[in-house]
Amino acid sequence: MSEKLASLLENTKVLEIVELENGEMLLQLHDEDEVVPLIKLQVVSEMRDFLGEQYLEMARGMLSSGVQALTEKLAERQAVEVGSDAPRILH
Repeated sequence: MSEKLASLLENTKVLEIVELENGEMLLQLHDEDEVVPLIKLQVVSEMRDFLGEQYLEMARGMLSSGVQALTEKLAERQAVEVGSDAPRILH
C-alpha cells in the first residue's frame, strides 16, 4: 500500500459507494478536492437482470467486505509501527 493511500485512509472519515453511469459500483473517498477511487465492482447485466434490485445489496456487501479488509490492513500497519505484539484477528 502506498504511503499516500495509507495516509488518506487513516485520515478520512467518510467513504462512499456510488454507481457510475456505466453500471459499475465504486467505493471512493475524498481528499479535499480530489476523489480517490479505492474499489471498483462491475456486475454483469445478466446478473443484474437475475437479481433485480437485490444486486445493489450484493454489491454493498462485497464493497463492505473490501472496507473491512482495508480497515484490518491499516490496523496491522499501525500495530507494526508501534511494535504491538497483539494477535491478529482473523474473523
